Amino acid sequence: MLIYFVSSVTAWLAVGMVACEIVLPYALRRTRVSAWMGISPETRYLQRMWPHYWIGYTIAGLSFAHAFSVGPSMMRAAQLGIWMATLALVMLLVQVFLGLYLQTATAVARIRVRRIHFWAMMIFVGLLAAHLWLNA
Repeated sequence: MLIYFVSSVTAWLAVGMVACEIVLPYALRRTRVSAWMGISPETRYLQRMWPHYWIGYTIAGLSFAHAFSVGPSMMRAAQLGIWMATLALVMLLVQVFLGLYLQTATAVARIRVRRIHFWAMMIFVGLLAAHLWLNA
């Protein structure tokens, strides 16, 4: 019972954080919305992105905790959903490494890598949605 509770809590917490994670880079830009939220436009964009970085690391940790806590019950789950979750976890690691690279990349490289980071996010969200649909 405790294993089911841990796996459920880590999974739904991570899903909620994914939604926040997707919105943050757009909310932290210099727009009317960010001014309304009280985000200081004086600081550099990469410095304002620190919540995005740390939520991403937290999502990765929660995803690993979820993956290892559901181990015994995976035999009853839809195998296609498990494969989707596995690929989503791989894409999450790709996202973390792309994000780490974006923090130190030059301005020219950052444009290209940010586009890859965006499409990797789209693939991750698609795989996550498929996993939730098949196994939730």
